[in-house]
Amino acid sequence: MLDFFRQFISFIPPALVPLALLAIALLLVAPLGLFAFNFLAIKTLFEELRKIFQDIFKLIIPKKWDSAKTLIWLSVFSWAMSLPTRSFVQSFIAFCGWLLLIPGIHWLMHEEKKIKEFLTIEKILIAPWITGALICFFLFATPESLPGIMVISWPIVSAIIAALPKFIKSGPAYKVPDPPVRQDLIIMVLFNLLLSCWIQLCYSTQVWLAQYPSFQADDLTNSSFVVKTPSNESAVSQGFDILRQAETALKDSLQGQSWSQVERWLLNFDDRIRDLNEQIIDRLPPKAENAYWQVEGRVLPGEYNVQLFAVWKGPSSDNLGYHLAKTCQISQGVPVDRTPWQTLSPVGSASPNTQVDTATVSCEPVTKRIKGQPDMAQ
Repeated sequence: MLDFFRQFISFIPPALVPLALLAIALLLVAPLGLFAFNFLAIKTLFEELRKIFQDIFKLIIPKKWDSAKTLIWLSVFSWAMSLPTRSFVQSFIAFCGWLLLIPGIHWLMHEEKKIKEFLTIEKILIAPWITGALICFFLFATPESLPGIMVISWPIVSAIIAALPKFIKSGPAYKVPDPPVRQDLIIMVLFNLLLSCWIQLCYSTQVWLAQYPSFQADDLTNSSFVVKTPSNESAVSQGFDILRQAETALKDSLQGQSWSQVERWLLNFDDRIRDLNEQIIDRLPPKAENAYWQVEGRVLPGEYNVQLFAVWKGPSSDNLGYHLAKTCQISQGVPVDRTPWQTLSPVGSASPNTQVDTATVSCEPVTKRIKGQPDMAQ
């Protein structure tokens, strides 16, 4: 091995021998240096992670047993214990977890200075409203839905939570707040009651619009609290559907009929329109507003023009309500020859080639909303 090394050196010019030895030394030391660098980098990384975890543990681990963090961890433990259980036992353990979680979070928002400062807006601590939201969720929420009563009662419950400390002094004992504090409490309670009323109005409006969809097509420009959004600007009154069905029923009754049959049908027009009203209202989707719609009509002068009305008799922006109208023309169509098998006729009857005039019904588009009730005297 030594002879081989000498032979290798003999091939290298004497001036390059130091450089060759330095290159060999670097090749041998570089892996060691890279390993040392990687080791130091990994060590630094673990040191940083250790500091991060230490800060996290300081943040979440309670320093004493009687603290908000203790209640929160007990609620987490209750939730974990409820997972393997079923039925009543699971519900009971989860119920206990909520009883620990709500006061724990409320206590934490008052105990931790940084959290309290973060939740203070214009010198008003919003922690009671967060606690109130948790209480309402606990009392009313279900796995299937979030009922409206949960949101409606939230401002009232939050106001009670915010007001209770003002009536308690150290001891604990009951006390009457000072006059300035009483004034603030009254304003706060009234504000939250007003907020609950507005939330209730929002839910009631959704129910009204579901039962009375034609309200969306009404004129709401004079309303003090209802504003039309772009999504319901193109809302259409149900009266349009009613008149379209009335047109279809009218064509089914008269289209293709002989002219004498049309005249007999129009002779009893009032009875026909009452039957038509019952048929159309029964076909409508079941909604509360159906009781306020009525189909009316009249025969205009001439051969023959029928005017149909969809009359809204329910509440609207106009005290007299409104109506929609559609005019249909009934005219004589192209005569139709009798069929060959009708050529045999008794003596004295009409000629076998007698032609029968049939009726043709064509209707105009539905008019826009017309304020008031239709004038049937015209």
